[in-house]
Amino acid sequence: MANKLHKYRRFTTTKGKPFWRCVDPGCTHVIYQENLMIGRESRCWRCDESTIIKDMRQARPVCDSCKEDRKLSKIG
Repeated sequence: MANKLHKYRRFTTTKGKPFWRCVDPGCTHVIYQENLMIGRESRCWRCDESTIIKDMRQARPVCDSCKEDRKLSKIG
């Protein structure tokens, strides 16, 4: 069986602790530890391509090329 590429989103518990959950319909994958998210592969929220999670501040991870596109659109 091939590994599924999850599309993660950060949520917060009622006690204020962050956790990450796959938002694909029917998927129940959840990660509660931040250190397990760094370096994990996810689908980009803008282009749906594969990306590695590096920045834990993002609620919806995006790939480096989408980040660059957004920076360039703000400048121009």
